[in-house]
Amino acid sequence: MKREDVSRIFGGATEEQISAILDINSRDIGSAKAKSDGLTEQITALNAQITQRDADLTAMREKLTAAQADAGKLTEAQTALSDLQAKYAADSQAWDAQRAAQAYEFAVRSKAGELKFTSNAARNDFIRSAIETGMKMDGDTILGFDDFMKKYKEADPAAFAADEPKAPAPTITLPTKNTPQTGSTEPGSLREALAQKFSTQKG
Repeated sequence: MKREDVSRIFGGATEEQISAILDINSRDIGSAKAKSDGLTEQITALNAQITQRDADLTAMREKLTAAQADAGKLTEAQTALSDLQAKYAADSQAWDAQRAAQAYEFAVRSKAGELKFTSNAARNDFIRSAIETGMKMDGDTILGFDDFMKKYKEADPAAFAADEPKAPAPTITLPTKNTPQTGSTEPGSLREALAQKFSTQKG
């Protein structure tokens, strides 16, 4: 989305409002891309595991078939089966660790997308530092992220863009109450009010 697109859709929007809309759109795109990249990596890894397991199972079936024809090869088949089970257990642990790492990286990138940086290099360095810290996760929440961000800002304040000054709030001037003219006195009764009115008309 471009600035002119926002201006056309939201007629009358100020430059500050257009910039805010573009910032939100940019963060949403970055978050969606990070999620898409993470899913693509998971799919690639799963396809590789499926291909490898198909090859392992094919080799295992061949060993079992050979063991049926030759009892001497049964021990070899049993050993191969034990090795395959151990390999699958290790692969499962590695897969769980990989998924956890990808989930953590996605969470970091999402949080970074909520911040304003002075450049893409500054953003990437912040993300790299946060990932290397290895903070713990509680569901989708990164524990200690706010403390990390505070310390990072103190160490490298130039990495973050300053917030744009907000436009001053419009002032509303209420009409003042009618005040009696100098030298006049408020009537104390209806009679006095009528008397003042008629005396003014006569004058």
